[in-house]
Parts: sequence; C-alpha cells; structure tokens
Amino acid sequence: MKKTYELITELDDTLKALGDAPTILRDCSSSDAKAYNEARQSFNRKFDFRPAAIIYVENTEQVSAIVEFANTYKEDVVLRVRSGGHDHEAESNGTDTFLIDFSKMNEVIHVPKPEQCVNEKDNLFIGIGPGARFTHIKEVLDAHNLGIPHGTCKTVAIAGFTMGGGWGPWTRKYGMACESLVGATIVLGDGEVKELSIDKAKDSPEGRLLWALRGGGGLSYGIVTQLRFKAFELPPFTYSFSLKLDFLTSYFPNITSLQVLKLWEEIIQPGKSPLLIGTNLKINAVHIESLSDRDPNAQLPCAINAYLAGGATEFVQTIFDWLEILAQQIKQPLLGSSHLDSLSASLDNTNLAQSWIEEKVEELTIDENARNWRFESWDRSYHHLGLDSDGPAPHKITSRLADKNWDNESREALICSLQSPLLIPKKEDDLNEYGIHNYITIGAITGDFYGTQNNSEEGQDAIGSAFPYKDRLFTIQYQAWWNEFLNPEGQLTIDESAALEHTIKNRVYSNRTEDWIEQSRDFDIPHTGGAFISFKDSSVTTKNTLVLAMKI
Repeated sequence: MKKTYELITELDDTLKALGDAPTILRDCSSSDAKAYNEARQSFNRKFDFRPAAIIYVENTEQVSAIVEFANTYKEDVVLRVRSGGHDHEAESNGTDTFLIDFSKMNEVIHVPKPEQCVNEKDNLFIGIGPGARFTHIKEVLDAHNLGIPHGTCKTVAIAGFTMGGGWGPWTRKYGMACESLVGATIVLGDGEVKELSIDKAKDSPEGRLLWALRGGGGLSYGIVTQLRFKAFELPPFTYSFSLKLDFLTSYFPNITSLQVLKLWEEIIQPGKSPLLIGTNLKINAVHIESLSDRDPNAQLPCAINAYLAGGATEFVQTIFDWLEILAQQIKQPLLGSSHLDSLSASLDNTNLAQSWIEEKVEELTIDENARNWRFESWDRSYHHLGLDSDGPAPHKITSRLADKNWDNESREALICSLQSPLLIPKKEDDLNEYGIHNYITIGAITGDFYGTQNNSEEGQDAIGSAFPYKDRLFTIQYQAWWNEFLNPEGQLTIDESAALEHTIKNRVYSNRTEDWIEQSRDFDIPHTGGAFISFKDSSVTTKNTLVLAMKI
C-alpha cells in the first residue's frame, strides 16, 4: 500500500506526461494551505471535509487518466467529483479522497447540431462544460438571445443539476433541463471515453446511456465532461416577481395559506396561465406551543414566485386573472384600490422604461379600482429572471412529490407540517436575522410540457428521458438553513466576531431545526411519495424512492 503523498506524486507525474498538468492542491502542504483550505469547503457548511488532493482538471483526457489511475490503486484511491459543489449532502466531497474539480471546465460554446435535427438552426445547439455555473451560462446565452431550461440559483453548476432532472424557471414550458440534453462526453468507470448523441439508436448502448443521463442521477453511469443542449430562442420580454401573502391580505384580509396553495395549484394546471413558464410557492414554517395548536387554516407567510414571458399588458392581465380566480375560490369580492407594493417585478429589456409600463397599466380597464397599481424593484439587465444569490451555509433538506390524487386532506396535512414546537418561538424571531430559516418550496412540474404537448412516457425525441416524475404535480422541498453569513463568493456579510457569536447562540435552534426536518420527513401527507435527487436527503433510503436500474 502506497502512502497518500506518494500516490499524489505519481498521479501528478502521470498527468504531466499528457502535456500541461492540472493544478493539484494537497492537504498538509504549507505552500498551498490558504488555497487548499478555501477549496476544500463544501457549499453545505454543515460538513467539514479534508480531501487528500483537489485536482483542477482542464480536459477529458485528464479525467480519463485519473479514472484509470484510480482503477490501478482501487484499495487506496477514492474519487469524488465536484462541478458546482451544491450537493446538499456534500457527497461531491470527502476526507482523504481525490477530488476532481471541474471549475476550470466551464466553457459555453456553439456545437454542430445532431444529424437528427436537420430542421433546426445551427446556433441552437450549445456545448457546456460541467463546471459552468448558471450565472455564467445565462450571461453567455443571453448575449445570443438563447436559453436552456436553467435553474434558479446563480452558483449551481450544470452537470449534477441536469442529470438529476433540473427544475427551474422554464419547467412548465420546456420540461426539466434533462429533456433538452442532446449529447454528452462521458468517461466510463474503466476510463473509456464515450461520445453520446441523440443521433444514436434508442436501443444502442450510447442511446441507452444518454437516456439514463437525462434525469437518472449524477455519477451513476460515469463522469460527464461536456453536456450538449438544444437551446431555444428567448421571448422578447420576461418577468420574474413575487406575489406575497402581505399583498393578498390587503384585498382578502382573512385569506389563509391553504387558500393561496389552492390558487397556486389552479394557475399551474396544464392549459392555464399561458404566460407562466415556471413557478414555485414558498411557505414559511412557524413556531407553535404544542402539537395540538396546529391549524390547517393558519396564515403562514408565503409567496408565489413566478416567471412569465409576454408583454406588459398581458403580464398585468395575468395578475388580475389570478385575483379573480382567488375571489371566486374563497367567495369574497375584490376590495378597493391599492398599490402593488409587495409585487416585486422585473422587466427584461433594457430599451423599455418603467414609465412605458406604467402607461400601459393605465390603459387597462379590467378593474377600475386596480388601475393605480404600480411596479416596484426594477431590474433592467437583459433577460434576467431573478436568479437567487444563495451563499454557502449549513443546512438540511428533505423532499417528496405530490401525485395526481392530491386533495384537500393532503393540503391540510402539508400546512400542519409547517407548524412545530421545535421551531424558533415568535418572541425570539430576531434570530432569523442571524440566518435561521425554515420553510418549504413547492416547484411546479405540471404544465404545458408534461401535461399537454408531451405524454408521460417519452420526451420530444426518440431517446426519451429517465426522469421518473413526469406525472407528478410538483416537488415539495422542506428546507432548514442556519448561520447564513456568507455571500455566493463565500465572503462574510457580517463581522467575523459577530458571526462567531451568532453561530454559538444559534446552536440550540439549529439542532432543533434539524429535528424539524426529521419530523417533516416522516409527516403523513396523503398522496405524496418518492424523493427528488436534486434535493438530496441521505436519510431517505432507496427502498422508499423510485430506483432506476439499467445495464449498459
């Protein structure tokens, strides 16, 4: 058995023989100590690993050589692979492992179109390196007026996101990101490199492998070193906004979170809300004194986060339509005039000013009492759909999905699961300023792609996809975050001494918030099941999820 430093040295020599060798950061190296200590961190700061080596690969040949090397020393070398590092259980990292880091393989380029797509434009096919993050991908594609079904968080990278399915702002219109994957370069477990394309027959080894990569889970079949997507042309205007409970109560004072959930379920139905390209509903969890205090009709803070494509007048019309649906559902009239102060909206075209939109709003005659509404929080960056700026922080999540039989009993159970004595008492809510947050996000799957223009078995081409939840209504993601003191670049947003003080102060609550996740995982919510791999929870065993198995 070779010592670790000897293995790293031999691997370094092996890679140098190929030409330009990648940078390798080593544990316990005084010259690399600062860079190593930063690089070893996981996005989920709950975990604290020390890989033996962090290898910043730059091409497929290097990855293949590393895999072959690991096969030579099977008893001594454990590989981990990191694209963006957003694995919620930090399984893209590990102590004493050889960590392949893809951050330098982040190119976004045009690639030749697959032969099967003879009627598509050449510039609609995009090759993306596994380390490319959405903040970079979107900037490049926006410049060419192109899009792919990307995610909502700026710092997430493309590889694990796509292979797990890939939920985001475009899901209702274009499906999960995996549905747009038309090719890939992959290094298999023996180091062999395969080029995959939808040109290959569905039942060929390459076709079956591409099918598996389309939503079958990351690192299940090999290490992907490039992904190729069929892109789409962006619509002229897109909007992202948040419709909050605070605003809705100004029109419907007694509205409950349960009623907001029903409204959201109505507007995501296939054929409904044609401008709505994607949406999720966020509901905050709250403290109660005892389990007997759970109330399915409680007013929990919540917000409909939505992404729309269309003109300004159509946008405002959509909001009016939703309020009319809500008024009919709860059998209450829409109350007097008010400004739309809590509606945070962004118009994605640099050539249109807020005054132009306000003029269009004034032209509306839908409801005389509502014509004074205004838009707030303008962001004039081109085609910006409000990506989240999540920073690294300790957290724990769990998930499930709602099936077609979802009903009012399911809704009431969901609302009750968000009320727990384990959460921060109201009198100590100021601790939320220190980064303790408990909530769920419910992400719409159903829509035009999976509900009308696409059947539940296949994608839009012969290959199809392995994503197992095409027939589910939405994902349900329970989230618990604490000590949120870092920005997306990993820099402290508060004083270091204050962060330490708050971290110590938060410990009792962070322990209890993890207990709440355990409670939520086991909470009986009828007509739910499975788990979404992108919302990874190591406590969910595979026997309780849909397992995809195939022989390549």
